[in-house]
Amino acid sequence: FMSSLMSATESYQSQLSVEKAEEMERNSRNQMKEEQERAFQEAELRDQQREFEMKEREEEQKLQEQIAEAKRRSEVEAKEAAEAKEAAEQSEAANSLPDEPAADCGKLLANIRFRTPSSQLSRRFLGSDPLSTLLLYLRSEGFRSDQYKVITSFPRRDISTLDPAASLESLKLCPQETLTLEAISHGDDSEDE
Repeated sequence: FMSSLMSATESYQSQLSVEKAEEMERNSRNQMKEEQERAFQEAELRDQQREFEMKEREEEQKLQEQIAEAKRRSEVEAKEAAEAKEAAEQSEAANSLPDEPAADCGKLLANIRFRTPSSQLSRRFLGSDPLSTLLLYLRSEGFRSDQYKVITSFPRRDISTLDPAASLESLKLCPQETLTLEAISHGDDSEDE
C-alpha cells in the first residue's frame, strides 16, 4: 500500500510540476501579450500626438503666411495710396502755378537754375513773385519742401526756411541764380541706435 501511495504521490508531483510549468508559461505569454498591447497603445498614442502637433504646425504656418500676405498687401495699398496722393499734390501744384513769364515781358525777371539730385531744371519767375511760387514750381516737379532743402550758391543759405511771402527780388535771386536741392535726411539718428 505504501509503495502505491508513494507512486501516486510521485505521479501527482510530476503532474503538478507539469501543470505549474504550463501555468508559468501561460502567465509568461499573457504578460508578454499585455506588454505588447501596452507598447502598441503607447506607440499609437505617440503617433496621434505627432500627427496633432504636425497639424498644429501646418495651421500655424498657414496663419503666418496669411498674416505676411495681409501685411504685404496692406503695405502695397498704403504705398499706392501715398503715390496717388503725391501725384495729386504734384498735379494740383502744377495747375495752381502761374504761367512762366516771357523773356521779353519788360519786367524784372529771376532766371533760376535748379540742380537736383537727378537732373537740372530752369525756369523764369517775375522778380515780384513770392518765394512760395518758386517752392510751388519745385513741388510741381516732384520736390516736396519736407524732403528737400533749397540752397543758394553764395552765400550758402537754405531759402526754403525763409518767409514764403518774400519776393524773389528781396531774396537777391534776380537777375539769375543757381539753386541746389539737397535731400533732407530723416531718422538717421534713430537708425544708428
